[in-house]
Amino acid sequence: MKIHELKLECEDYKRVYWDRKKAEIRKNDIDYQRGDILCLREVDVEQQTGKYILAEITDILTHEEFEGLADGYVMLSFKIIDKI
Repeated sequence: MKIHELKLECEDYKRVYWDRKKAEIRKNDIDYQRGDILCLREVDVEQQTGKYILAEITDILTHEEFEGLADGYVMLSFKIIDKI
């Protein structure tokens, strides 16, 4: 299990916080795996606000499985573990 720190713009952060967004599309450049933890940090105009959400990756969809994803990108489905 690894911990991956990702930045989210304020609106996306709010959607995750209020459980309206449960997936994120990212470039698969850091070998995401099911069970890994995402530390989703809120950023406002490229400055971190200090708020973050911890979420566990529950599923990974690749471009091979879904043609709508660009080559080298994945959709990470996750469940919230903790909100700070």
